[in-house]
Amino acid sequence: MERLFGRILTVVLLASFFMTITPEGAEAIPAFARKHSFACTQCHQQFPKLNKFGIAFKNRGYRLQGEKGKFVWEEKVWPIAGIGRMGWKATDNRTGNTGATSEEFVFEGLELFSGGTLAPRISYFIDALTADNLPLLQFNDILPDSALNIKVGQYNVDNYGLSHPRRLTFSTYLVQTTADRGDNVTFSNQGIEINGQFEASGTRYILGGGDGSTTQTEEKLFKSFFGYFMKDFGEGGHALSLMFRTDESGTKASTGKSYTVGGGLQLFGDKWDLTAHVYHFTGGNDLDFTENAKTKDYRAVSGTVEGTYKITEKLLGLARYDWHNTLDSKAKEYAIVGALQYHFVPNVKLNVEYRTSDVKVGGTTNTAGDEKSLRTYLRFGF
Repeated sequence: MERLFGRILTVVLLASFFMTITPEGAEAIPAFARKHSFACTQCHQQFPKLNKFGIAFKNRGYRLQGEKGKFVWEEKVWPIAGIGRMGWKATDNRTGNTGATSEEFVFEGLELFSGGTLAPRISYFIDALTADNLPLLQFNDILPDSALNIKVGQYNVDNYGLSHPRRLTFSTYLVQTTADRGDNVTFSNQGIEINGQFEASGTRYILGGGDGSTTQTEEKLFKSFFGYFMKDFGEGGHALSLMFRTDESGTKASTGKSYTVGGGLQLFGDKWDLTAHVYHFTGGNDLDFTENAKTKDYRAVSGTVEGTYKITEKLLGLARYDWHNTLDSKAKEYAIVGALQYHFVPNVKLNVEYRTSDVKVGGTTNTAGDEKSLRTYLRFGF
């Protein structure tokens, strides 16, 4: 533990050094900002997290309000961008009276993508370096002013309030919306979706269906259905979001029809924002478990509360509490995350992040114990 906290001090000193030597006036402008000649902060609350302008721009098919879009060969700037993250991680794991400390260099990889319009009222997005995010097309303005768009292809479905690829921390959320808990705040879909927004009332929606997250071999056109709704309210631009999802997992012998409902609240101040979300997940037969000699249905309540505070124009503080509670079981998990993020320029940041978590085992396969970790990394977009 002493070694771990010694590393914390080293990283803080290094971060302070970088803050001192970074020029104040530098600013790089990535793909969409280059194309439209505005700053990254036009779409991002903090890189890479989108603000409401950015959400509306994305939902509109990467178009500004009132734009129909151009043929792709008419664009003066080709909209290609990339995001990457690399850094150092130290972890202290403890199970019972035993523990182990490890250190490693982490390179999360580089995501190279392009998005924009192929033609008037037809948008596209393609991720070139990851296998789980293939091309999509969106047919815009089926109803005027982006009130109804149709999206087809294989793509990530982003939660209006929480997003895995756009989260501000290296640590993931503990929210469960699918049978597989890994990174499912944002889930992949191969299928079709309708979406739209009514900007005068601050309302946005998504309704869709597709292949879900199943390993089931049964041929079926739609194995998953989902919906998101978001409504702005108040003078501060606060937002309320709701979500539902059905899914199928497991096998023919042990099917897994699951259901998720939940939602959250986002509150905004001049220098701060607060996000709170909670979800209830009910699993299928494939997730039934035995505890205290009784077979039980798998149900879980999970959520997150995250707050950020802008200390200066370039320095952001973040604190988050995550939890996952398997109902009718002793199995519980929580995590506390704290971070300081220094933005050299809006799209390049240094993050110093500390996380502590605790797992109590019941009728699941999780390993009991606690973990403390420190990460420092650079995240960049270009």
